Amino acid sequence: MLDAVRAVRFEEWLYYAAFALAAFTTQVVRITFDSVLFVPKETFEPLGYLICTLLLCAKLVMDREVSWRYVLALCILGVGVASFVVVKAWRFSLIFLFVAAGKNVRLKALAAIALSVQVVLLAIALPSALLGRIESVTVWRMVDGAWRPRLSYGYSHPNMLGQVFLTIACSYAVLRFPQFHAADVLVYIAAGLAAALLVGARTSTVCIAVAGVLAALAPHIVRSRRRMRLASAAALVAFIGLAAISLFMMVAYNPDVGWMSAVDRATSTRFSLAHRFYEVFPPRAFGREIMAVKTEEILQTAPDNAYARAVLKQGLVPAVVLGALCLAAFVHAARSRTWDACMFGLSVYALVGVMEMYAVNFSLNYFLVGCAFVLYGCWPYGVGSEGAKPALKAGES
Repeated sequence: MLDAVRAVRFEEWLYYAAFALAAFTTQVVRITFDSVLFVPKETFEPLGYLICTLLLCAKLVMDREVSWRYVLALCILGVGVASFVVVKAWRFSLIFLFVAAGKNVRLKALAAIALSVQVVLLAIALPSALLGRIESVTVWRMVDGAWRPRLSYGYSHPNMLGQVFLTIACSYAVLRFPQFHAADVLVYIAAGLAAALLVGARTSTVCIAVAGVLAALAPHIVRSRRRMRLASAAALVAFIGLAAISLFMMVAYNPDVGWMSAVDRATSTRFSLAHRFYEVFPPRAFGREIMAVKTEEILQTAPDNAYARAVLKQGLVPAVVLGALCLAAFVHAARSRTWDACMFGLSVYALVGVMEMYAVNFSLNYFLVGCAFVLYGCWPYGVGSEGAKPALKAGES
């Protein structure tokens, strides 16, 4: 372990420090603390992201990349800067900087950092909420004709706590990838039950189950190139399908069309909400400020669908660029017959994006670093995030 730590270059440490700070900042402002380290949250959040920006810029400069890829990285970074100037959205704009500076970073290191941050903050927030030291927000949900409460246990929304359990499950899967033993099932069951029973986070519960299934299949998939090609091709088709249906419903949703209404109900009105925002706030090239809209006597502040949110709030150009980068990652994996921890995570978060906007937040969906792997031509082929290539069976190519 010490040899592995010593092998990490200084510029790589800058990236990990930026990611750790971004993960901490993103998560701590979602907890109902009045201040962070004696600094008001309203001040701490932009300060934390500003330091992240400086660290990542230093990493980008110290990489000393001199190829056309560096020029492309700067163009991608320029898109993020333009979006930030218009919308002032730190979390989304930082995705482009994390991608531009993501040369030769290690996915498992990011997973270890994400897991540590989530567990530490959960260990602080949950007891604090139970002891009444911080507020536990109550959100009401209609179930079988009756309103039932959902508690957030110190987080700003119950779904935010559900996201914590999802991040823990996915990060654990990355650290174990591609290994999977019977005891690992307990981790996914515990995370899924916590998301379902503690806070009633349906998206997190479903996606934890999907993550568990993919993690269980990983040892079998990586045994042959043909299986990895099938898995990555299926992930590519799923990503295209989920993005397409999300954007189509955003534009063309009609409650009078039976199948549209049925799909909308199955996704907790995510598509009708996205369509409503599309009507009120049509997309612009580099995004716009979005105000709340009223639906069925309820004020909604933003579309929950990440695909729609990226187009409507962050803008057409940044959304297309990010979508193209993700598509390139899926296509690369399919063409090179690769199935690794990065593809595992991108597949899970492609599904998350249908229901939750945090799929376009690098500190949570750090699997977007796969876009950097494609950009710099340094995809870490292998069964994990930086392992050796899997052995092929006799007769396979």
